[in-house]
Amino acid sequence: MAWRQLNTKPKALPGPKLEQITARVGHQLLYILMLLLLLSGYFISTADGRPISVFELFEIPALPWSFDNQEDIVGDIHFWLAWSLIGFVAVHMLAALKHQFVNKDGGLSRILKVSKQRILNDK
Repeated sequence: MAWRQLNTKPKALPGPKLEQITARVGHQLLYILMLLLLLSGYFISTADGRPISVFELFEIPALPWSFDNQEDIVGDIHFWLAWSLIGFVAVHMLAALKHQFVNKDGGLSRILKVSKQRILNDK
């Protein structure tokens, strides 16, 4: 999410309006799923009231409250969020391949070129 905020967003590829809306909603869902997965992992890890140690550099404190069976309930939610994210990533990859090889609009090449340019500019 930090990478997305620090880098410019490429212009949308031309295409049907429905495809553009689907792409925008799909990207938003990817970010929402990543955030929810992070939060559910936090709730699982802190269910017993202990903080999370981050590389033994600092700790993220647990919330002062919890609920019965928090680990189990949130663990199930975390499981399904993870599989949902995997599914959306797979669909996202297929969409990139479709743009590259079916639409031939260079969607995948454009992403890779931008990444290479950023790497070269950072050196």
